[in-house]
Amino acid sequence: MSDFTWKPNNGGLFLNKGKGPKFKGEINIDGKTIKLAAWEKETKNGDPWYSLSVDTFVPRARSDDHVPTPAKPAAKDDFDDDIPF
Repeated sequence: MSDFTWKPNNGGLFLNKGKGPKFKGEINIDGKTIKLAAWEKETKNGDPWYSLSVDTFVPRARSDDHVPTPAKPAAKDDFDDDIPF
């Protein structure tokens, strides 16, 4: 979304004009941001209902952020040099 932070236990859903769910948004629960998505569906009787999805928010790394790569372990030598011959 943006740099906006919701007050604790508040959030919002917004109309999604692109592909995917009809509504997207987020909610702040006890200081943690949770992503929300809602798809508009229809029952067999034609009544509308909404399917919901929630997911924890993981901010994307910006291109100027440096993410260190873990060092590769040293190659293990397959030979045991302690063999006496």
